[in-house]
Amino acid sequence: MREILTQEEVDALLEAFDKGEIEDASTSAPGFYTPFDFHSRKPIAEAQQIIIETIQDGIAKGIALHLSGALHHEVKVTPSSGYNETAAGFLSNFKGTSCVGLITAENTPGNVFLAVTPLLAYSLIDRMLGGEGKIEKLEEKEFSPLEVRLVRRILEGITAEISKAWARFAPLRLTFVKVETNPKMLPSRDGQDPLYVMSYRLEADGGLSRDISIALPYSLLEPLKTAPVPVERDTKSAHLAAMIREGLNAIPLEITGILGEAHLPVRKILSLKPGDVIETSREITTPVLLLVDGKPKFTGRPGVSSGKRAVKILTR
Repeated sequence: MREILTQEEVDALLEAFDKGEIEDASTSAPGFYTPFDFHSRKPIAEAQQIIIETIQDGIAKGIALHLSGALHHEVKVTPSSGYNETAAGFLSNFKGTSCVGLITAENTPGNVFLAVTPLLAYSLIDRMLGGEGKIEKLEEKEFSPLEVRLVRRILEGITAEISKAWARFAPLRLTFVKVETNPKMLPSRDGQDPLYVMSYRLEADGGLSRDISIALPYSLLEPLKTAPVPVERDTKSAHLAAMIREGLNAIPLEITGILGEAHLPVRKILSLKPGDVIETSREITTPVLLLVDGKPKFTGRPGVSSGKRAVKILTR
């Protein structure tokens, strides 16, 4: 085995050293070390940060469309800048009654956390049950089984929107496990596993303004490092508005016609029998009041159309 370098090899080594292609061995001499924080990894290279932002925008649009359809009201969702956090640091924010969706990802260790504030959860529940969602203060109480089911329905829809937004760059199969309302039962409360947290501000008419957080394990972000960077991002609000309008236009609404009204004492109601006549306060020529989803919208005149009872709209 030859141990002496030729002049050409010596020249090549010196040239590589001058260009910085060979590191100085003195910086890694025995007995020395360089500190490294294994929890400080960046999700993707700096040049591909736009991928994360594009996914966040897609998730925001999906959440807005999903909630607008579920609540029958237009909802605006705005993404905030993502940030790095440990599992323990993120979960330490939840004290008392909480509302955190636990999600697993196929072939990925750890959990995805989908967190909404209790105020937001109760506001959404109130809207789903026909209320206005104006809840500003809560007493400390547990979620009922019905309330947990309603929240789960909302969070499952948001989980599906996360997968859709992600699919543009990498496959992601998420499974919604459960809604956890007891913060002491959340997994990884003491863990130092790194998470990437996406935050969103949800706003709706009536003054509703609350936050949603999605915490992802870093292992989910690894495939994005090699994903192609989008040439152009769709940031036009008109596109989102068109999606929301399309979703709202497909929502079925109940229309009720009030032929008349009458106020009777209880004893009179209890004595009613087939054949009795109830007089109303409306004249026969008075138009019928039409309610759309319980709210007055039109007046009309009852009649027949194609052999079926119908109401012809007169005014709006």
